Amino acid sequence: MSRSIVRINVGGKVYATRLHTIQSIPNTYLANLVEDPNALWDEDGNLFIDRDGILFRYILDFYRYGARSIPRQVEELERLKTEAKFYGLEEMVQAIEEIQRPNFTCITLGYRGTFSSARDGTTDLRFRKLARLLVAGQNQECRRVFGDTLNDTRDPDTGSNYSSRFFLKHTILEQAFDMLYNDGYKLACACASGTNGSACDLKSPFSCTHTCNPHVKSDQMSICWFN
Repeated sequence: MSRSIVRINVGGKVYATRLHTIQSIPNTYLANLVEDPNALWDEDGNLFIDRDGILFRYILDFYRYGARSIPRQVEELERLKTEAKFYGLEEMVQAIEEIQRPNFTCITLGYRGTFSSARDGTTDLRFRKLARLLVAGQNQECRRVFGDTLNDTRDPDTGSNYSSRFFLKHTILEQAFDMLYNDGYKLACACASGTNGSACDLKSPFSCTHTCNPHVKSDQMSICWFN
């Protein structure tokens, strides 16, 4: 095997990586291990480490990609922090602690659309036309999550950190959902009205209070996401 390739058996799982990758973060457990003449070896000639073999993939990814490789939704994040401490990765420990720090934010999506109606007076629920997707939440967070798809030109600089005047440059509700979900947001609640069944007229696209109106012909919804 080439000296530039290192094979490591971690708790029964074997990983292979470049020597340069391990040496990219000096003065850590792995960087010192490959130079240690007293290191343990398994029967196949692999370096052996008696640690969690599943979580080691995140340790190795940190050597390759840095803090951005740490997943935000790992259920065993506390155990991963313990592993990072063992391997001497202080920067990784700090990044995990930053993820664990409570910092909840909320973004609300709202839309107002219409249903097409057939000539016999029935509503064709197969067609929905959205006029605009509205966004409310913390200014900086909304811009970070939606990026270039967010239109914030309607909102003047009032000194507030929050706004309910943002809207998206597209009207694809599913695309907005994907962007929120991929960023770690979870659906908190939703309320809607429409022509199908008992209709209610929302006072505001971002209001969860409503009054009944059996003559509503539009489709309205507010969806709240939190992270």
